[in-house]
Amino acid sequence: ETTRDVYTRIELNQTLGRLESERGLLNRLVAHAPVAIGLAQGPEWTFQVCNPAMASILFRSISDILGVPLFQVAPELEEQGFRDLLDEVAATGEPYIGAGVRVTVLEPDGTAHERRFDFVYERLPGDVEPVEVLIVAHDVTTIHDAREGLEQTLKAREDFSRAVAHDLRTPLNAISGWMQVLARMRSDPTRVEQAVRVVQRNVDAITQLLDDLSMARANAATVELQRRDVDLGALVADAVEALRPQAADVH
Repeated sequence: ETTRDVYTRIELNQTLGRLESERGLLNRLVAHAPVAIGLAQGPEWTFQVCNPAMASILFRSISDILGVPLFQVAPELEEQGFRDLLDEVAATGEPYIGAGVRVTVLEPDGTAHERRFDFVYERLPGDVEPVEVLIVAHDVTTIHDAREGLEQTLKAREDFSRAVAHDLRTPLNAISGWMQVLARMRSDPTRVEQAVRVVQRNVDAITQLLDDLSMARANAATVELQRRDVDLGALVADAVEALRPQAADVH
């Protein structure tokens, strides 16, 4: 063995040592990553690398996954089109990015969990066969549910605000109309009494509405709707009486 061969062997060993060290560092980073990471090898998409987060979202242990085809571990994913996505990424070399995708994952006992994921499929560079695709996934179910809850809350508040505006406008219009009647009919005690009665009834309605709003605010802005019997005839009569001034103005 020549001196050159010795130096070559030493350099090779040093290079292999650095590569092994870097691979160990990479494995530790992957293992502690907060997102699910896996490396799947085609054409059966067998896991070559898998971190605890990936095992967790599949409801398996790492030993259940490594060296096993993805769709053998979780056949329900194939039914949801994920094999087709992996095949397409492998064939085109174009990454696939999914945002908030609804995915149903089964536990070994068949218990189903519907989750939301952001995920990326990306083919590793080069023409090496078999093809390998990096899978990175993040469970965003909690974020998605919170966003949906916020949107529903905002819509409910918007609807509530419109209803409140309508409920306030109706008695205010009645009060305004009957105040004009009072101004014109001061010499007619019967009309004055009628106007005062209608105004008082609508003031009471506004007061009740404001009380309901205060109670809703005290209860974290939630409103409980309560059913109760209503005298429809009296309700119609009150509405007609409240609108009489506006009707008179029209005619």
